[in-house]
Amino acid sequence: GQQILRIAAAGLGRIGDPRAAQPLFTLMQRDPAMRVAVLDALRRSTGARGLAVLLSSSSDSATRRDLVIMLRATHDPAAADALAGMLASDDEMTRTEAAHGLAELGDGRAAPALAQLAQSDSAETGRDALDTMLLLDLPDEIVGQLVPMLGDDRFMNRRASVMRVLGRSQSREADRALVQNLEGDDIASAALALAEANSDAGYTALMRIVPRPRDQDFAQYQGMA
Repeated sequence: GQQILRIAAAGLGRIGDPRAAQPLFTLMQRDPAMRVAVLDALRRSTGARGLAVLLSSSSDSATRRDLVIMLRATHDPAAADALAGMLASDDEMTRTEAAHGLAELGDGRAAPALAQLAQSDSAETGRDALDTMLLLDLPDEIVGQLVPMLGDDRFMNRRASVMRVLGRSQSREADRALVQNLEGDDIASAALALAEANSDAGYTALMRIVPRPRDQDFAQYQGMA
């Protein structure tokens, strides 16, 4: 029953032998009920190493997707290489879960995949990817892919998220792009991003546009002090 499955799943993690995965795959293929039971046993009893063994042995797209979702949920650095191996998957959900899971481990290998997801037709997918990119130190190459999004009407629905990532990147190219956007409709988002970047150029630009009190008002204020 379920207890036997959990014991077998836990044993897989200890053994680390890909051959141990085959009996579980066979059970999963018997009928839908067994698939649910096996996945539940794996979720409860198998750590990242065991799940990685299963993933390396699986050829079924749906099973690989489920295993990647479980690997992400472990938040275990031991899952990193297995997740990185799924960034080129043909299945979009698998790629997405792998990229987010890898970034949540602080692994920079996720950056190119997240940059691609940031430009998704789906605004929600794009914003989620951008939010996760905040966990990473982005190389200049990735920053260079994000900057053009600020001038692309297709991405108006996530400009604030792009600016936040650019501000966190501490990149000169990002600083220049954000300063240019201080004159646009997203001035508040650009200003916040520049503040987070601790940018000298951004500070200078902000001082030029911050309203200053009139001399009379300022003198009156001094008299009240």
